[in-house]
Amino acid sequence: MTNIQCIHIIINPGSIEKLLDINEWKSLVTGCRKLKKVILHGKRNMSQDEKLKQKALEIQNQMSNEKRKIEFEIKLK
Repeated sequence: MTNIQCIHIIINPGSIEKLLDINEWKSLVTGCRKLKKVILHGKRNMSQDEKLKQKALEIQNQMSNEKRKIEFEIKLK
């Protein structure tokens, strides 16, 4: 798993909140040393959009460090 650079996850409606726990992502970052980007695809829920964007930014900031930047993106349709 150390050579993985990008992860795309397609999420069922209502399941995106489960994937926004930073503790779950920390182990992935440790195991995937070349990881640069994580993309979560899901269905749009207008009431959650701003909250999800803020949470994604928090996760991105916590996963990144001075040596490596990891982009964490949520795409909703």
